Amino acid sequence: MNGTEQVNKIIFLDIDGVLCFYPPKHLDYRINANSDLSPLACKHLKTILDKTGARIVISSSWRLNDVYLQDLLGQLGQHGITRDLVVGVTDNLMAAPGIKDHCHLRWMEINDYIKKHNIKKYVVLDDFALDRYTDKNFVKTQMHTGLTEELRNEAIKRLD
Repeated sequence: MNGTEQVNKIIFLDIDGVLCFYPPKHLDYRINANSDLSPLACKHLKTILDKTGARIVISSSWRLNDVYLQDLLGQLGQHGITRDLVVGVTDNLMAAPGIKDHCHLRWMEINDYIKKHNIKKYVVLDDFALDRYTDKNFVKTQMHTGLTEELRNEAIKRLD
């Protein structure tokens, strides 16, 4: 993964509930690491990337295990989302003080990345309720439907 110094627009990307829907094909996808990504949701993501010039930073828990991350990058590649479009991952701040819940942790990790890399234009694609932290930059997916055409269009608007 490259750096984000030259990137003007970032998509902070969750996977489960965005590109991979519940219930997962494999009930314990963290053990199997083969949950299939939705081809349609991946097509919507690719359209966002193509229309906006944005790049991806993985904020999903898939980033926490190198086997899962490599599997994810391989699956994205099968949908035309090449590794050069993924410029980083958020740091794991699980041990940071003051964490209230998973949503708060996810936002802390994203916000930390924004500050470290001086990101000005971004959108967060996630099924967690992160709108209390960043409503103007957040597109909330639903765990059973993921990234839809309507949400794709919303993400494009927020990145323009």
